[in-house]
Amino acid sequence: KFDAARQRLEAQYANVEYDTDSGLSKEELNAEFEKHRAENPHEARILTKAFLVNLICTKSCIAPDKENYFADKVDDGNLLNELRLKWYGEEWHNEFGDASNPSPGSIEYMVDVSHTCPDWLNILHLGFVGLRDRAAKGSGVFHRAVELVYEGAITLCKRLGEASDNQALIALSKRPAQTLHEAFQLAYLFHELQEMEGEPVRTMGWF
Repeated sequence: KFDAARQRLEAQYANVEYDTDSGLSKEELNAEFEKHRAENPHEARILTKAFLVNLICTKSCIAPDKENYFADKVDDGNLLNELRLKWYGEEWHNEFGDASNPSPGSIEYMVDVSHTCPDWLNILHLGFVGLRDRAAKGSGVFHRAVELVYEGAITLCKRLGEASDNQALIALSKRPAQTLHEAFQLAYLFHELQEMEGEPVRTMGWF
């Protein structure tokens, strides 16, 4: 079965075909996001970003593939990157105004974020459900943001799992990984979601 699908699977990221009936378009997602922002003008940015991650996981288009053992494709519409660049531009303007070179000898640089090695021990031990439940015990803005993100990840597991007949993902929407396939699927999807959010995963660590 794998040999028959190998050529297509090896090129699966070259031209992803999302199921347009599986979720909202970029324009529709952005409309929901802007409505949320208008209704919550003083919301902490960490919550605003968490809301967008949750929105993408729960309502964006996916690309199910029953021949692929590892599902991950969700169309984020580049909305998170656009939000990050917008906020970066706002902070630049607040600091420097319209000046392209604020002072003699100044330089313009790119914000080089993270380069992380995720906490695989707890990710694999707790799973998305356990990570959400752990965050729910806290009372701060950070805890609510983390809870929102993992609620979205759990819903995405269910959506991708049911659409792709991926039993590992369906299981991960309910509990931590219990098999090698489930562990690989969890780590793969976590990697992709963190990269989508904007924090590059530079190592898989001692998996």
